[in-house]
Amino acid sequence: MTNEAKLEQHTLALLTERGVSIPAIAELVLFLQAKFIPGLDEATAEESVRIVLRKREVQNAVMTGIALDKAAEAGSLEPPLQNIIAEDEGSMAWMRSWRLPSSTCTAPSALPTTATSTG
Repeated sequence: MTNEAKLEQHTLALLTERGVSIPAIAELVLFLQAKFIPGLDEATAEESVRIVLRKREVQNAVMTGIALDKAAEAGSLEPPLQNIIAEDEGSMAWMRSWRLPSSTCTAPSALPTTATSTG
């Protein structure tokens, strides 16, 4: 197995560990992009998510975000970063909002609605 494949598998495993599924991300993509991309369907959205998750920059961002989230949960970051991430302010809120399985999740309700949700 190539290093690229190992990194992709690791990234997908981290997402799964955090309760984030490819179908749930694809559902959000479909909800957010359908009006801009006529004919976009769930299968195409899911394949696009898989393609994007193969990119090294995206894998690095996912791994970094999850590592920071775990460190914040353990209380091991310095302020103000500890507070920002622990309280889901700004860019980290999306991660906890995607923890429902796709089959129980409708796109509008899957979108981040508060900055203080705790999945």
